[in-house]
Amino acid sequence: MIEEVIEEMNENSSTHPADEKTQSMVKWVSMNRVIPNPMNPRKDNGIKTDEMQDIILKRGWEEPLTVYEQGKMYVLLAGHRRLYAAKKAGIKKVPIFIVERPNNDQEEIERIASLQAGRVDWTPFEWAKFTFDRWNAWGQPSIQSFAKQINIGAGSVKQYINVLSYFPHDEIFTRLQTKELTISSLDALSRWIVHLKKNKPDLIEAMGENLIRKTMLEKISRKKLNRDDLKNVEYTELAKEDDILEFLTDEDANLSSRLGYLGLKKNYRDFNGHLISIGLMEKRLPEIKPDTERQKEQALKALEELNELVQKRIADLKE
Repeated sequence: MIEEVIEEMNENSSTHPADEKTQSMVKWVSMNRVIPNPMNPRKDNGIKTDEMQDIILKRGWEEPLTVYEQGKMYVLLAGHRRLYAAKKAGIKKVPIFIVERPNNDQEEIERIASLQAGRVDWTPFEWAKFTFDRWNAWGQPSIQSFAKQINIGAGSVKQYINVLSYFPHDEIFTRLQTKELTISSLDALSRWIVHLKKNKPDLIEAMGENLIRKTMLEKISRKKLNRDDLKNVEYTELAKEDDILEFLTDEDANLSSRLGYLGLKKNYRDFNGHLISIGLMEKRLPEIKPDTERQKEQALKALEELNELVQKRIADLKE
């Protein structure tokens, strides 16, 4: 039955676009002449394939594919999933609606987005890729001004750009689709690695940044660390190089327990943790540099109060 419907569609293609007003502007062409747009952020065209095939076979083409001419071929602006479903169904001819070719990459990205907006549920990766590509096409403006122009929160824009600037796209795409990874965890990981490069350059040189990145991605996928753990970048400074290497090379090691050992987790209150906290305070004291008299007064008051507590504790321990 399905084969008969497909054969009928291939032989009698003129009956399928639903809008009569549009039919006069629609052209039927061979499937092989339509090219998916390489700038389209959507990469999961196989999702809902059966559902879309069912719609095409039962109701016909409710609207044509939107394309522009490229020599003897046609480049898609909208309809990637429908094209994919039609190919899988064995349909040989598709209806296209030809529009003016975009003047540049920026315009092409924006037209893809405007044609698809409101009609598809973009995944986090697709939103990130659209934002990243558009930002580059606009000449990489400031995050704040760019976020206002595209009406997306500045925090999200910053994460999208940071993640797609750092990670190879093929490393993260599938796992974002399956929700093994999130944009926020990837953003935190990229920043964690930046601090690791700063604090443990010898480890980066010995193990290689690419291997460390891939190892950490696996640990996120296997729930051995999370975004909040990664935000605790002090680990890269306080932990010994050998300890970090052991964490990276042990598949079952989780970051949370390592943070706990160093007293960097709020729920960790054992003796070693307290000693590490004192060491951390010693490192932070030289960083207190008041800019105004008011700040100087506040700093002196806080340090004097702290000193009183320290002296009292020393006296208690000597008894």
